[in-house]
Amino acid sequence: MDRKVNTHEPDIMTSLNDTAIRYNTDKRSHGYLPIYERLFEPFRFLDGVTVMEIGVLGGESLRLWHRWFPKGRIIGVDNRLPDGTLESLTADGIMVHLENQGDEVAMDALGAAYKPQIVIDDAGHQSSPQIACLKALWPHVAPGGLYIVEDLQSNDRDEAERLLRHLEGWTRQVHRPGQAPWGVASVHHWPGLAVIAKA
Repeated sequence: MDRKVNTHEPDIMTSLNDTAIRYNTDKRSHGYLPIYERLFEPFRFLDGVTVMEIGVLGGESLRLWHRWFPKGRIIGVDNRLPDGTLESLTADGIMVHLENQGDEVAMDALGAAYKPQIVIDDAGHQSSPQIACLKALWPHVAPGGLYIVEDLQSNDRDEAERLLRHLEGWTRQVHRPGQAPWGVASVHHWPGLAVIAKA
């Protein structure tokens, strides 16, 4: 697979929230970016850091990550894209794969190929494919990496409760010393977000 890496100059003095002004991403209006700036700081300037976002739409968030991680590989995954989006993102040096997040075999293959440090699930906001995607990608998340599920408030109540119950099982693993078979270091929640950190 292509291993494109950014080579542009970073906006060192600009916050992630301010950098996002030039991109039409709803992550800014949801208030996620100040949280992400803190979480992503250890990864920002790593050579070849891999950021995978599930859910592309028009590619606004991918372009933001491409700007924020100057030495990063940015990968988008979605099962469909608006006309012209794939070509536009590819021209910008962003890799995109057309896959369904609920397809565990496809997601497992992508995880194995890229071994991302950061995964952001901003796709369909339905618990079954979210859980399938998490199960498929988690074994491939790099040690010390992050797996983020966005927009929990967008799920209908039953879907949100099902996903949160699943994540609670992961949280319990953290509180059993020596018994975290999935390599879970921590699970944190913010409004609309769940963040799982890998040991």
